[in-house]
Amino acid sequence: MKTILIVPYRNRESHLHYFLENSFPKLKEVIPDLEIIVVEQTEGKKFNRGATINIGYHYYNRKDYDYITQDIDVNPIIKEAIDFYTKEVNDDFFLGIYSDGETLGGIVKFKGSTFQKVNGFPNDYWGWGHEDKELQNRAEHFDCKIEKIIKFHEYEKKASYFKIFQDNHIREDSGKFMAAYKQFNRIDINSRNTSIINNGLTTLKYKILEETDIQTDVKKIKVEIE
Repeated sequence: MKTILIVPYRNRESHLHYFLENSFPKLKEVIPDLEIIVVEQTEGKKFNRGATINIGYHYYNRKDYDYITQDIDVNPIIKEAIDFYTKEVNDDFFLGIYSDGETLGGIVKFKGSTFQKVNGFPNDYWGWGHEDKELQNRAEHFDCKIEKIIKFHEYEKKASYFKIFQDNHIREDSGKFMAAYKQFNRIDINSRNTSIINNGLTTLKYKILEETDIQTDVKKIKVEIE
């Protein structure tokens, strides 16, 4: 069965080039059925990482596939890190390959059925941050098992496993800290269910403006998020 690696993307040409030239061949060796979809958001609105990942999933929309979210500035550099990507995921399970202690961001693996169960990411996190906390909130709400291998704050450890690019991009905060970290757990279960149902894969609105096959098993779609 296929494994789809979803790259949320905008204006990171050098990082994308490095990943495709260096990381993808190594990953392809251990996951022969791996495909990459780069979801490029158009200019004009703040970047929306959650919605771009939702679009990458929705493009295939297969419950039985494995999916991996991949921030484009993070590159596995040793065999053990490459092998993390091959770990099996079952239903109702999220594997944080490279993720924060309180969030599911960076590099996360899951089955399509699990992503559908939590209704993916919320679509209204415009700007940087906190959509990954929201995904963990949803996973916990549905009693999904969560395992994390490398955490963001494990600086020496992550440096030995990953090459991580630093950039000078100005990141506008999403302004959703309170919603993700405080409000979600304060509302009752029915209200949580309603908020999840009304904001995610099932309410996703976008247009594909362009599709390009960059190389074998690597596709880029340019999208406008509504």
